[in-house]
Amino acid sequence: MKASEAIKLLKEGNLRFVNHKLENLTKGIIDCDHLVHGQNPFAAIVGCSDSRVPTEMIFDTRLGDLFIIRNGGSVANRTQIASVEYAVLKLNLELIVVLVHQNCGAVQAAVEYEYVSENMDYMLRQLRALVHETEDKSIENITKLNAFKSIENLMQKSKIIKTKVEEGNVVIVPAYYEISTGQVYFL
Repeated sequence: MKASEAIKLLKEGNLRFVNHKLENLTKGIIDCDHLVHGQNPFAAIVGCSDSRVPTEMIFDTRLGDLFIIRNGGSVANRTQIASVEYAVLKLNLELIVVLVHQNCGAVQAAVEYEYVSENMDYMLRQLRALVHETEDKSIENITKLNAFKSIENLMQKSKIIKTKVEEGNVVIVPAYYEISTGQVYFL
């Protein structure tokens, strides 16, 4: 599926979510028959692990429609980058969305930084760098900057992704999910 068509489906699905008109709620195992022999998603989403961001629901998609890569803060590090490479090479996806969200706990932890553990320090590294690089240290600003930084990481740290984007075979877009309204804004 072309990236433009995939974005259109995501926008339409989010509009249904916002208007309380979901069409693709799962019916359990009945919906899984088409997934047994493989996957055929139409987009990849690099998003946050936050439980308030149920990606399939906010885009009103069916099981198997999205290839979702989640971690705290929607940060594109090695594991996420490798997953995106898989998505574009093996699943032939043309659309990658870096989805950040309102009131992100990982961003807040980076702004109010206190060392907790080596693992959390690694997770917050990209976010903390953004805090130091900008004057506007609001959670919303750092969150939106992080979407662009994650795209930059995808491009700089993966020759595969960079080549696919430069050839016009892949589009990467940032998006911001406003929890209070349910609206996803493509930035």
